[in-house]
Amino acid sequence: MVNDDSLLHDFPLVVNHGLNWIKKTFSLNQPKLWWPNGLGESNLYKARLTLLQDGKETDQLAFDYGIRTIETVATPGPQTSDRWENWQFVVNGQKLFVKGVNWMPADILLDLPEERYRWLLGMAKNAGVQMIRVWGGGLIETENFYKVCNELGLMVWEDFPLGNQDATHWPQDVWEAQVVQNLCRLRNHPALAVYCGGNEFNPYSFGNSAIIGVLERNIEIFDGTRAFRRTTPDGGSIHTYPDMDPIWYGKLFRTVPWITETGMHNIPEAGVFRELVDNKEFVGLGNMWDKNFGPTHPEFIHHFVEYGPGRVPRMLSRASHITDITNPTLEALSEASQIGAGEFYQVLSEKVQGNYPVTAGLMPWVYKRPWPVIAIQLVDGFGHPNAPYYFLKRTYETTHVAIDVERLLWASGETFPVKAKVTHASTGEGKNLTVNVQILDDHFKPLWQEKKLLDVQAGPSVNVADLGNYTIPAGYKDRFLFVVSELKDGGGKLVSRSVYWPRSLTKMEDAAFREKYLTESIPWPTLEKGPYLKPTVASQQTKVKLELLSQESVGNDRSRVKVRIKNTGPLPAFLGKLDVEGTKRALYATDNFFWLAAGEERILEAEILWREPEKAGKATLAFSAWNAAKESVKIAPGKTAKKEAAMR
Repeated sequence: MVNDDSLLHDFPLVVNHGLNWIKKTFSLNQPKLWWPNGLGESNLYKARLTLLQDGKETDQLAFDYGIRTIETVATPGPQTSDRWENWQFVVNGQKLFVKGVNWMPADILLDLPEERYRWLLGMAKNAGVQMIRVWGGGLIETENFYKVCNELGLMVWEDFPLGNQDATHWPQDVWEAQVVQNLCRLRNHPALAVYCGGNEFNPYSFGNSAIIGVLERNIEIFDGTRAFRRTTPDGGSIHTYPDMDPIWYGKLFRTVPWITETGMHNIPEAGVFRELVDNKEFVGLGNMWDKNFGPTHPEFIHHFVEYGPGRVPRMLSRASHITDITNPTLEALSEASQIGAGEFYQVLSEKVQGNYPVTAGLMPWVYKRPWPVIAIQLVDGFGHPNAPYYFLKRTYETTHVAIDVERLLWASGETFPVKAKVTHASTGEGKNLTVNVQILDDHFKPLWQEKKLLDVQAGPSVNVADLGNYTIPAGYKDRFLFVVSELKDGGGKLVSRSVYWPRSLTKMEDAAFREKYLTESIPWPTLEKGPYLKPTVASQQTKVKLELLSQESVGNDRSRVKVRIKNTGPLPAFLGKLDVEGTKRALYATDNFFWLAAGEERILEAEILWREPEKAGKATLAFSAWNAAKESVKIAPGKTAKKEAAMR
């Protein structure tokens, strides 16, 4: 909160009996601006309006206020439909690629204290999110939601509560009263960036056009400073849920300026469902799409959003590349579905961001579900992030290196083009950076390496480095490759890293399948006989070390820890994960499910929410990887301990 720049203005008033509209302007020299997450500080001022009569206060209004401009201008791509909006957002004169997510109500029973918002929105800030779309099928959020978004620099796209229906029966006088009340309630929040009529409905039908007319008219009267969209998708934006190799996002949607919804199903961690679902139902999960599965698994299906042909098979097919899903445990299937979805989110985000400035924004569905379910989601119903949260988070960093992968499925003997894209959001340039790409076999044996110097242009920018080609060995069949791209600064410090695991499959030698896969966005294939990523990685063991550097209590049910993790073994540690064991918890960290090179160490910070604070004393902090045994240390919530010397 900015408190050192006080400014006082008096405005003498002459008013008439009844309603009076009063518009006054004043200037503030060199204000501290409100910026979205990742672009600067979200500075806030305390505004206070006092009405005086004969020198005595008769009324007053106080609120937090941020000084900023948010405009939209045209993107440079082609207009491909009659209705077309401006999708390039410009904040305080600076263009940006908007990194967003969609938001559903945070709790099924609307238990929405400020602390819940601070946990969830703090986690969104941690992920690099800049804009949150309040979904029109939910509710116009509470004051605490907007208050926290103001503080954290999270822009808000506000859907009004119209969703997937015609509203011809709505009484327009009631609707207009609701609209005006909410406009007056929300308009002073600096985080509020966009008004939208609602979700997936036709605003141009006979009944809906009148409803939208009421909304559009009152936005102009009572605000008039923010972008307005009649619905989404519309005017160049899309909602899309394809089942395909995610590299097709770079082909099918190369002229799309804005993606408002997209995503992939996954199963939250197994412990969530063991709390809620009859444990006798966790059998036969490999037959989840069999016609007899539903009647014998009623509670399981009750916790599956959109259990249908457009959701179940594509989730299982991605899991089938990670582990054998013929008859998996709940734990194995949960993890495999998350990693499969994580790969999907990573590649789609990199393809979309790499298409800037034609595409100017991405908002995956959905940030969190109101209740623990199997669904498209980044955070589970108890507020714990799934693996896709971290895969997306890494692509939302300020400067991100990615391989512009041509596809994820290959045949032995083919040539793999290695081209890197560095997306950069900061206004500063990056000089003398180095892009390094290494390709390893699935036993972590180095096969190919190349590096290239790169100067990164001031953001938002997409910078390309062509590093040549790699030819897959002729006998390399039904195996994975690891492609590791790194960006380092002039001093050798790691700026960004991305990891991929393309497959070399005999399936790609089938001429009919190969032709369809290369020319069409076909459904992702199931691997019934492998190769499977996890057992392949697990066969190549390394060692890790975990050290607790500091811990502190943050309220009655939250803690903050800092740890050092080091790979002391001879091989990379794959999908390293920091977690809390021994009690119910939610946790988010600066990174998770990550690659740790041999000899590398990282400092991680993590926020812990104790769902059972009275049992937190039994908790341990644990770190493991698919190919490294678990390391654990005891933590004592409520106490503060530091090892500053060790940190140095």
